[in-house]
Amino acid sequence: MTLFFRSKRSPLKNHKSKILIVDDKEENLFALEELLAPLGAEVVKALSGTDALAILASTPDFALILMDVQMPKLDGFSTAELIRKHPKTRHISIIFVTAIHKDEAYVEKGYELGAIDYVCKPINPKILTTKVKYFLSLDNQNHKLKSLVEQTTQFERGKNLILEYAQEGIIACDENGTVVYLNPASLVTLGETESTLLGKNLLDVLHPEGETYIDWAQSALAEAIANNTVRKHRQLDIVTANQDVRTIKYSFGPYNTAEGSGGVMIFQDITEEIKYQNTLLHVSTHDALTGHPNRVLFAELLRNEIHRSDRHAKRFSVCFVSLDKFKKINDEFGHVVADRLLIKVAERLVNHIRKTDVIARIGGDEFAILFQDVEDGFDIKETAEKLMSTINAPFDCDGRQRYITASIGAVTYPDCGGDAENIIRAGHIAISLSKQSGGNQWVEFEEEFKNSTADYYSFESELRECITRHETVCYYHPIIDAKTGRLGAMEALVRWPHPEKGLIMPGKIIPVAEESNLIIDLGAQVIDNAFAQLKSWTDAGLWPPTARVTINVSPKQFQQGIIITQIKAAQEKHQIGLHLIELEITENLLMSDIESAIQIVKDLRKLGITIAVDDFGSGYSSLMYLKELPADKIKIDQSFIRGLGSQGKDEVVVKSTIDLCHKLGFSVVAEGVEKREQEAFLRQAGVDFTQGFRYAKPMSEADTLAWLKKRNKILDGIYGKA
Repeated sequence: MTLFFRSKRSPLKNHKSKILIVDDKEENLFALEELLAPLGAEVVKALSGTDALAILASTPDFALILMDVQMPKLDGFSTAELIRKHPKTRHISIIFVTAIHKDEAYVEKGYELGAIDYVCKPINPKILTTKVKYFLSLDNQNHKLKSLVEQTTQFERGKNLILEYAQEGIIACDENGTVVYLNPASLVTLGETESTLLGKNLLDVLHPEGETYIDWAQSALAEAIANNTVRKHRQLDIVTANQDVRTIKYSFGPYNTAEGSGGVMIFQDITEEIKYQNTLLHVSTHDALTGHPNRVLFAELLRNEIHRSDRHAKRFSVCFVSLDKFKKINDEFGHVVADRLLIKVAERLVNHIRKTDVIARIGGDEFAILFQDVEDGFDIKETAEKLMSTINAPFDCDGRQRYITASIGAVTYPDCGGDAENIIRAGHIAISLSKQSGGNQWVEFEEEFKNSTADYYSFESELRECITRHETVCYYHPIIDAKTGRLGAMEALVRWPHPEKGLIMPGKIIPVAEESNLIIDLGAQVIDNAFAQLKSWTDAGLWPPTARVTINVSPKQFQQGIIITQIKAAQEKHQIGLHLIELEITENLLMSDIESAIQIVKDLRKLGITIAVDDFGSGYSSLMYLKELPADKIKIDQSFIRGLGSQGKDEVVVKSTIDLCHKLGFSVVAEGVEKREQEAFLRQAGVDFTQGFRYAKPMSEADTLAWLKKRNKILDGIYGKA
């Protein structure tokens, strides 16, 4: 048999599948269109169910419809019902785009009205595009098959070859359902031989899982042949010869020839793809350590519970559990033991809640428990105290018993109204109050706490507007070369000149920016301001060639290498040599993902940037990780410098730290220097740089300019012009 042959038949025209996306929000349509663009299909947009029906009335040849459920006037369910009633459009596959929903009746309604599948918001691009690819692939194959069937008499040999070598399974049956043809790909999926299956009824060949047919005449496939309709992009679970349950995606359509009529099924085995999609969904919504829902899924569950509570006038409660001083376990035993302890905590919590309740891990050492349908007899105090009691029992930490405590914040809906994020923040406020009182207690969020919540929201909103309008500024704090007295660096510190509250300091700005995810944009503004100012000083001839501008970096800027993108953008804009830039990172940043942090630090140093580890001694102080980090400087926390001259232990620690850092190849910066005696001790101890109020307080741009001019003039007089 020859695979390649010549024919007088005209070649198949290029087919471009069409997708209709329906949503009442233009921004959602734009986002979906951008997401689907790489697939090469033609995307048609509709802003309502009515618009979608009008488009389908004139152009019904769509491979797929992606439709939002909740739309005004004509919602997704009603639109789907009308589409299914029209003979020209009822074959079009519909995927509903909606939030994760636990109400089975809601989901079943969508399937009853003709939905093929659901895609959950927020949309996972990989899951969406993978689903759509299969629909486009089947649409393209169906187009090819239709063209082949229409030209059967003049292209029979070519058609047979295509059927034989097609990667999709193809089965043909007569109008009574008797199988008359199976291609090799279908036999592979079914695990049978051609001789065994030919002559059998198609339903007996497929063994549809969970479906019972009285006979072929009552089946949907027989109906498709009788009504000359096509069933496109359907999904079916079948049982193979070795009793494996496999999932296939298929299309089934009728054929009519001089020899007879029947139907053709084209299918793909998508079992592994379904498993992969389920795995991706689980990974994106569950905590890898405990297997419980993560913060993303928990927030979605809260939203669903709020809707359910509002509909049925129900109440629910949430307990937020934060372990007290969990960092000590990390410091003493390391991450492996600490992780095992977190797993044990989760197990204990599960054993003390109802089967209907939901537990999630929403932070490093923080859990949340959703108590659904709480009745009048539900005692939040008793529940919280039981949770605390089970956590207080001793844990086995690497063969040693350790006791931990927890702070619990309790929130009840609708007493604490708002959305899911409001509930989570209310829980955090209650936890914070517990920890401020020493921890190991529970606090129920009350009405009187709402002022602090409102203040927080107000400040966050104002900060968001401030960053949007680029209203933040940088103050600069000198770092002095301890050996020469010259300027070693200027640390850029963010400030917010609030029109009513005055100058707002980093201590209030940074925590809110971190929690609200504004820190990425804020960090980019600090970098841009610092580069612009350095360019100004350099052009004015005021900047020493060996000095650097130091910029503090948030751990979130290290995620996915965002900091590298931000630095390169600022360099391109301001044309500043990166050898003049120094970045300060914290120990906490290192400990969050040491391998990733080390790689990003290496990439930054390749650009010529200096790396300093800030506040050394105030956090983990892990020398094991520090010795592996390709950094340049270590900044000793000011809490040690403050005790110089009055606490002998601090002097020993500082001197030992300086010696150790020098042996590891780091230069050392002492921050918080205020007195001459501190400066003298540090110089004698061999410190490389000093920083503190002894030299200057953090200064505005104008004051820094004056400081540079004055200091350069003094140093020129002492050392002569460079």
